[in-house]
Amino acid sequence: MKSFLSAVTVIILLIMTGCEKSKESPVITPPQASNVETGRSVDLTFVFKAEAGFGSSEIIATGGDAVIKSDGSSGSVSGNIVVTFTAGTTTGSGTVSVTVKDMEGQRGTSAVAIVIEEVPTISVSSNITQNQTWESGNIYILEGRITVVPGV
Repeated sequence: MKSFLSAVTVIILLIMTGCEKSKESPVITPPQASNVETGRSVDLTFVFKAEAGFGSSEIIATGGDAVIKSDGSSGSVSGNIVVTFTAGTTTGSGTVSVTVKDMEGQRGTSAVAIVIEEVPTISVSSNITQNQTWESGNIYILEGRITVVPGV
């Protein structure tokens, strides 16, 4: 009788430990779609939740290059992954995909779409007669001989 009770106790303990709730796969919320000009960069913040704790992340980009600017902390159950995307030289579309692997090896993936636009081109066809601010990164095309008049 004693060995029967011991066997039942062992079976009950095995069942109870086997019924442990498994943790959900990581969930990643991407940022809103973004626009970026060719050759320029934009930071994208992905928010993650990982019940089993953050293990690692990896990224895949199309239409440009991407690097992880700041990553999740090992073992954390939530946080941000900031990715810097630098657009290529061709206009069109791009994507950044982030995959988070938790401490149990489960994965979650999310992506954001990016519109890659041309750098603004500004045509200057007459003399400069008043103060102007030209912004870095724009392309200014001088349509002929342009003079900045005295006093400007």
